[in-house]
Amino acid sequence: MSHEFESGFFTHTPAWHKLGTVLEEPPTIQEGLIAAGLDWGVKEAPLQALDCGGERILDVPRHKALLRETDNSVLGVVGQNYVPLQNIEAFQWFDFLLHEGDATLEAAGSLKEGRIVWVLAKLRETGEVGEGDEIRSYVLLSNSHDGSRAVTIGFTPIRVVCWNTLSMAHSHLDSQAEKGLRKQLSFKHTTNVREQMDFAKSVVDLSSQSFSAGIESFRALANRQCSSILFEEYVSQVFGVEKPKEDLRAFCALQELFEDGRGANLPKVRGTLWGAYNAITEFVDHTRGRTEETRLEAAWFGAGKVTKEKAHEVAVSFL
Repeated sequence: MSHEFESGFFTHTPAWHKLGTVLEEPPTIQEGLIAAGLDWGVKEAPLQALDCGGERILDVPRHKALLRETDNSVLGVVGQNYVPLQNIEAFQWFDFLLHEGDATLEAAGSLKEGRIVWVLAKLRETGEVGEGDEIRSYVLLSNSHDGSRAVTIGFTPIRVVCWNTLSMAHSHLDSQAEKGLRKQLSFKHTTNVREQMDFAKSVVDLSSQSFSAGIESFRALANRQCSSILFEEYVSQVFGVEKPKEDLRAFCALQELFEDGRGANLPKVRGTLWGAYNAITEFVDHTRGRTEETRLEAAWFGAGKVTKEKAHEVAVSFL
């Protein structure tokens, strides 16, 4: 069985412990590409198959294979019109931010034997929900080399005290729809994918507006008390169970995180909706799942990401 996490780097301290290489300083694009183990390219190859009798080799004209150049491993099978985005191109998208000093590369890596790659950069914006409870703004670019997903550029806050990745403020983002602001931009692997990614650069400035809106949303959660009864109702709605104490195996772990999780003793956290929301994000990012590597994949791209978005949506509905 292959591991979810193949290679990667984290700057200063890994958000998910014991994964990848830890760098003392933010790297340049070329340094980051090498440190992440992503200094390889993707090449296209014609696809063939045996006939039903196993005697003749047939061409498959409407599809092609994507191979990793360094070892010729097959990353995926895609349609003929699929345009791969090279790893170096994913890194170079951040060049305009790095050049102006508006961001630093914080992490990057490869998942599922190179089929999924990602780059995380820290932006300038920071804010506090309460004293000592800092939130930082990040942008995450992810790409697949197996046709499983589009190129995605998303803006996300991370809570420093526990490295929980949080959801953006949906209601505030919706109000910015006419301005083209989204918490996540996705681009299909077509001939104009690079032009579409260039367009994404134009909305980075707008991400600071959504980050500010998100901080205000988090502060509102921190000002709303959450009793044990409300916490149970909150968990019930997030996980879709009628009686969480009885029907949810993880309820005890969630309750413990609500009372004594990372940062739970900070002002504006204990006994608030903000604390309840972070109990779920901490559970997803650091507790649920078999290993650290499966947690990372789920927290950023899979079921964990969906759970955290639902947790934020339900928490805001209680305000």
